[in-house]
Amino acid sequence: SSGINAEWPLRPGEDALISEGHVQGLRKGLWSEHLGRYEEVFDNPASLACVKRVLELADDNWSSYISDNIDETTPHLLSYPIDVSVDGDVTPSSTCRSGYFPDT
Repeated sequence: SSGINAEWPLRPGEDALISEGHVQGLRKGLWSEHLGRYEEVFDNPASLACVKRVLELADDNWSSYISDNIDETTPHLLSYPIDVSVDGDVTPSSTCRSGYFPDT
């Protein structure tokens, strides 16, 4: 039998670093970079409001990515261009004009 250890061992004094939000700060920085902005709703990533907002921004970024207008500042967290039916069937998204993922 094998396993993995998913524990984050603390050294003396490290508990203060984690409780002060270093992991949360990293997440906020990553989201700001990949979504192109920071919003207060990101402070609670488990909330439905945060999930909906991230999905909305990812959809907006996908629309910018496939548009005919070139925008060099477009953030790079995008919705993946697939549709999943209620039955679990996966097909290319209707937003893919050619039916395929656009190549850059």
